[in-house]
Amino acid sequence: MCEGAPHLPAQARRSRTNEARVRDRACCSRGKVSPGSLPVGPSVVPGLLLLLVVSPLAAQSLGRGRPVPVFQEAPGWAEGAGLMVANATLGAVSATVVRACRGEPLVPGLLWGAAGGAIHYAGKRVAVERFDGAGLLGRQIGGVGTSVVRNAMDGGRGPLDELMLPLGPVRMYVRTRGAGPRVRARLDVTAVAAALYARWNPALHLDAGESLSSGTLVFRVNNRAIHMPWSDTELCGAELSSTILLSRLFEAETDARVFAHERVHVIQSDYVQHVVSDPLVGLLMGGTATGRALHRHVELNVGEVLTGLLEHALLRSYSHRPWEIEADGLAFR
Repeated sequence: MCEGAPHLPAQARRSRTNEARVRDRACCSRGKVSPGSLPVGPSVVPGLLLLLVVSPLAAQSLGRGRPVPVFQEAPGWAEGAGLMVANATLGAVSATVVRACRGEPLVPGLLWGAAGGAIHYAGKRVAVERFDGAGLLGRQIGGVGTSVVRNAMDGGRGPLDELMLPLGPVRMYVRTRGAGPRVRARLDVTAVAAALYARWNPALHLDAGESLSSGTLVFRVNNRAIHMPWSDTELCGAELSSTILLSRLFEAETDARVFAHERVHVIQSDYVQHVVSDPLVGLLMGGTATGRALHRHVELNVGEVLTGLLEHALLRSYSHRPWEIEADGLAFR
């Protein structure tokens, strides 16, 4: 257990009331950082803060006084099968809705979309394992599944015609058939903004080993919570546009579960980016030659903004958010 970390009772681990806010006057007050929390450096660009405010905050849950993650009971085979079916259904719906709007055959989209969703889930299942490189491997498997869904949305593509392989804020695109370059890279500017926010915060440090193992940038702080001033929350873990922020507050097992939870959110974010955001941004930027040229090299994850709006409008309760339920269930291993 980390020095100064509270004991995590069994009752807290079983709890499903995962509200991500600490408003205990003994700990902190609105607009004031409590002792032991993570301060935000004054050099943060206001525009960058605004960008991160409207993006959804996929975070681990808190307790009173100091953040205490709470997990549901370990899922059985039925719950695991249900999660896989849910992911397959999401992939099938994503592909068939787009094909229906285009007047293209629905059955191939339904079948390949479901297959891609199942592969995407398999990536998340691998990412929560404890061996070195599990997050990196899981993210690539999830990227293949997401690519199958994206290809299934286009009646002119085969399921593996183009594969998206994410690594940190960069996404590599490998074309296996058709015209154009075989390999190209695109930079996710939203992920870069999140990484710059973490880098400019003097209390956070880049964990190079965990970043390599996870396939994304991981920043850590020891023996204090992560304070998010725009939402007045104190967190033990957060995912910001595929960048992971972690605090070391508890025993090794609990910290490992928090980390696994956030790795699931990274793969969920990849799906939103590739299936929802990128087609939408491409449509909006496709009206000009400059926009098309820019879109070939950079990505902007507006899908996370849409998810954040949904979260604030309809899913304020942590325990009602499907992405948190899935991350909780997979992290309990």
